[in-house]
Amino acid sequence: MKIKVVDAYNTPQGSSSRKLHKKGNCVGYVITIEGKTILEFEIQNIAF
Repeated sequence: MKIKVVDAYNTPQGSSSRKLHKKGNCVGYVITIEGKTILEFEIQNIAF
């Protein structure tokens, strides 16, 4: 199993009309097992 942490943010070229994810505020995780990516998700900064 391989877990990769990546920046998660909207780009000006992206299709989202609401640019909610600014660079540096969120990360995404890509989980790969046996050469297949099975899950991708993002985590935003959340104040507790």
